[in-house]
Amino acid sequence: MANIPGAAGLMEVVIVLALLSAFNAQIYGTSRLGYQQALEGDAPRWMATTNAAGVPRNSVLVSVFFAFVAVGLQWWNPPGMIDFIMSATGGCLIVTWIMITLSFIKLHPRIRSSAVRVRGASWVPWVTLAALLGLTVLMLFDDASRSQVISVTILSLVLVGVLVPHP
Repeated sequence: MANIPGAAGLMEVVIVLALLSAFNAQIYGTSRLGYQQALEGDAPRWMATTNAAGVPRNSVLVSVFFAFVAVGLQWWNPPGMIDFIMSATGGCLIVTWIMITLSFIKLHPRIRSSAVRVRGASWVPWVTLAALLGLTVLMLFDDASRSQVISVTILSLVLVGVLVPHP
């Protein structure tokens, strides 16, 4: 808009470099997460394989594969795909925060330290859990969110059933 020659091209280069940097960081983070989970027995053992430089090659390849799957889904772009992904992401974030809250409720009595006192630590997690569950119930009354809440709930229950060791 300022009519500066080459400004649009320069901005496009800056945007592409920023996206490549974000992609690189994402591949690094997800590959190291997969590698660490494999070391701890929470992912397939073959994801813990490293090359001579210590790079978890298989985890990097899995991360790149799913990055290309995501790009392919965006290119394919069936109707409603973006809405589904956004809703599913929101639903998964709610599940994540519910699990964090439940973990705090369970573990806080065990890890109390005399050095650190948090006011409200006995009741704030319960209020947070109630708010998250209330938000989930409200989402069930929204036509656009209902199917996502149900699908994320089913997926979460299946994952808990599959991943949680049974005695």
